[in-house]
Amino acid sequence: MRSKSSTTGKAIWILSLFCCLVLTAAGLWKTLFISADIDEAYALAIAQRLAGGDRLLLQMWEPHQLSAVLYALPVALYQMVAGPYARGILLFMRTLGFLIQLILAVWIYRELSGKGRSLTALWIAFLYLNFTPKQIQSPEFNILFYWALTALILLLAKEGTKVRYAGMGLALCVMVLCYPTAVLVFLYVFAFIYVRGKKEGAKGIKNPAFLIGGVCICAAALLLLAMILTGDFGAAVSNIGNVLYVLMALVGGIFMLSGLKNVSFSGMAFDISILIPFLSMVRQFTGNVNNLAQQFNTIVMAGAGATRVFNLLDEKPEEDNGYVTLANVKEGENGELIETEERTGLWA
Repeated sequence: MRSKSSTTGKAIWILSLFCCLVLTAAGLWKTLFISADIDEAYALAIAQRLAGGDRLLLQMWEPHQLSAVLYALPVALYQMVAGPYARGILLFMRTLGFLIQLILAVWIYRELSGKGRSLTALWIAFLYLNFTPKQIQSPEFNILFYWALTALILLLAKEGTKVRYAGMGLALCVMVLCYPTAVLVFLYVFAFIYVRGKKEGAKGIKNPAFLIGGVCICAAALLLLAMILTGDFGAAVSNIGNVLYVLMALVGGIFMLSGLKNVSFSGMAFDISILIPFLSMVRQFTGNVNNLAQQFNTIVMAGAGATRVFNLLDEKPEEDNGYVTLANVKEGENGELIETEERTGLWA
């Protein structure tokens, strides 16, 4: 009797697995070949503009342009290999998105399997593979945030190593690029890892929270450097001021929580009454630097505009004095237009 019920259960399990594989294959076909969603087309258009040389925050005004930085990297790589006007780029990005989703599903299975939970882990991995926040698979901002949040949860689930903490920093960077308000998640994760590290005996800079913060700071510096190199100096300096303000607030909060003594002539303890005025001075300082950067940008743009105006003034006038002559033409064998005395209804 047990053998029969065991065989029946095994058959049901195999049939369910087969149905899941068929539904996964059907969903994959739909994801890869059905027409684009409006958000997917929007994300691809922004990424193509960035890959084509448009500058962040200067030539682009789309609210999700920062998340398109990550989308633009594989787009630029595809255009380098296949050409700037090659077809199939959307299929390439959808395939890339499915591979990322598959990697995360396998990661979920590996984290959850063990101790007799392999079947449950397999079902959860299948569900994750087949469901996304939107009916698309390419890495637009919502999907990127979804993947980064999944990676962050998986990294937080087990005891951390240096690689895991660095991965947390990268996941948080992706989340902030997709939604800047996710900087609050960074603060929560930083505080959580800091407290956990302190309980485990990690002191000072050895606390793993600082590794997460260091990865985020390096990523922000790379983004700002890219913006400066592309000529968007004013926007880069403005963001440097914002990053500096958040960084000072974060470091000041850590000093307050750590009970760090204040080094000053007054001998006052380091508390909120010192931190808030200091943050105000940081904002004033970066505001003045930002004003200079904006004026520098204005001068550069004025110089570029003046060059175009003088080049136009130096152009020689047309020799035909602006007269236009219309003639009857006919289309040749190779598609060229040939002048004729016949009335063909075609003019050139």
